[in-house]
Amino acid sequence: TIPAIWGSGNYDGLVARGNVVVGVTWENGAAKEVRLKPAYSGDLTVECKGITSSKIVNEKGESIPYSVIGENRVIFTGVAGDSYTISQMNSRRSIRRRNRTKIIQIV
Repeated sequence: TIPAIWGSGNYDGLVARGNVVVGVTWENGAAKEVRLKPAYSGDLTVECKGITSSKIVNEKGESIPYSVIGENRVIFTGVAGDSYTISQMNSRRSIRRRNRTKIIQIV
């Protein structure tokens, strides 16, 4: 989670569950771009406000198909070592919990 006081910013290089390297850029507490690089091939489940209307592309700019599996959750197949960018999320407001903002969750 991101502290609410950090209205805009970014990070890269955090490692999420499943050994996925994650980067996120956010503005006004809402994710604008999510970058993922899995160490292993397989399904990637991503939870983020507004993600169900997003666009996912690989490092070659090719669109990656995904399935919506919840209100703010999608799943797609990733290949080990490939990079993926998720953008065009329709998130006007972030989810706030105890003065912290939940930006993204890899499950």
